[in-house]
Amino acid sequence: VVVCQDADGRSNSYCDERVKPAESKSCDSGPCPLWNYSAWGECTQTCGGGRRTRLVVCQRPDGQRLNDYNCDILDKPPDVERCNLQPCPGSASWHRRPWKPCSVSCGRGIKQREISCLLQNQTRIEEAHCSHLPRPRTQKTCRARGCPTWKANRWRECSTTCGPGLQKRDVYCRLKGTGRVREDLCDPHSRLPTIQPCLTSECTPFTWVVADWEHCNATCGEGVRSRKVDCKGPGRTTVHDDYCEPSSRPSSLQLCEEAPCLYMWITAEWSQCSASCGVGFQQRIVSCSARPSSYSTQQFYPPSSFTSKSCPEPQPPATQPCLLRECSHTTYWKVGPWTTCSQ
Repeated sequence: VVVCQDADGRSNSYCDERVKPAESKSCDSGPCPLWNYSAWGECTQTCGGGRRTRLVVCQRPDGQRLNDYNCDILDKPPDVERCNLQPCPGSASWHRRPWKPCSVSCGRGIKQREISCLLQNQTRIEEAHCSHLPRPRTQKTCRARGCPTWKANRWRECSTTCGPGLQKRDVYCRLKGTGRVREDLCDPHSRLPTIQPCLTSECTPFTWVVADWEHCNATCGEGVRSRKVDCKGPGRTTVHDDYCEPSSRPSSLQLCEEAPCLYMWITAEWSQCSASCGVGFQQRIVSCSARPSSYSTQQFYPPSSFTSKSCPEPQPPATQPCLLRECSHTTYWKVGPWTTCSQ
């Protein structure tokens, strides 16, 4: 804007119009940005009316992308339009069958189902006739109950007291909330090891070696079983026990228990010693009887009802030596074996 005014700033009309400065001049800020757009995308439906979209951007001729307000917003081309407006042929629709069971019995799996394109009269036709409709999914993830897993007890003691040996442990299949289940329900490839090498200490030249346990000496009830324990030297030769460490000697006896006894031995009191001095003998009656279910309410069955084979082994002794006192004289009675019964 150019105005004419005097030195005091007041408007003045005496300025020479011929020398008046120009009020405008030309300028060039470069080419104007224009709307640019891509090709239309695919229609969302093949018939019955769908939508398709395209990208519309404001750009300079050199390709620089600008905000939309730099272009004439009224001239912006559309970025969405309707498409495939023709009506769909027939009345076809997708038919969904029920979901099949989960593909796994436990853990995460997949459920599947069949779909087909049908007319109203349930006639199956080509799936292309249903392509104008969203296709239902044919599978989805599913989760069954929790899977059983392998569990293990603590490792047992090493099989040797020195040198390399083996450790064992029990491994079983367990289902949370249920407990122990069949092993075939667990994954065999993830089964935990049941045996591993072990080394308690380096062996000295002499060591204890144990044999397997013998059978229990009782056929029922409580008993004792034994095993052989030897001190072995170089070359696995058996040597005197003094060569091995006595504090580490394994036990050679162990309590054992068989099935409860149905019969039991009944013993009477010992008789008087057969000799008043020196070595003599005592006798008592030993009989086999059925074990009552309650000692307070039932009596033992007569001993003659059962044979000694029904009672647990070993049978209590019926005789034993006795010594009341040493004889003060050199002569004493000497008894021989009993003769055959006269009756």
